[in-house]
Amino acid sequence: MGRLLQETMGKLADQNKQNQKLLVDLETKENQIKDLSEKIKDLEKNNKISEKIAKIVVNTENTVVPTTDLKKKLEQYISIIEHSIEALKNK
Repeated sequence: MGRLLQETMGKLADQNKQNQKLLVDLETKENQIKDLSEKIKDLEKNNKISEKIAKIVVNTENTVVPTTDLKKKLEQYISIIEHSIEALKNK
């Protein structure tokens, strides 16, 4: 009877160790999910900004005032934002 009790206690201790490891793994995964969710929010925000800039470029094309310099500058900004979004996606 004593040997059976020792085996059971040993198995219980092993299960407790495994549970602790799984809890640590779970916490790590939850932190990763939180970080990825924040990155997604940033990407969505940057995408909305890029869309707004694109609308500005389209609107400036329809004006009578020469806007070549403005259009070039906005296109540069769009390019920078798109590169930033790609860099965030690859992190």
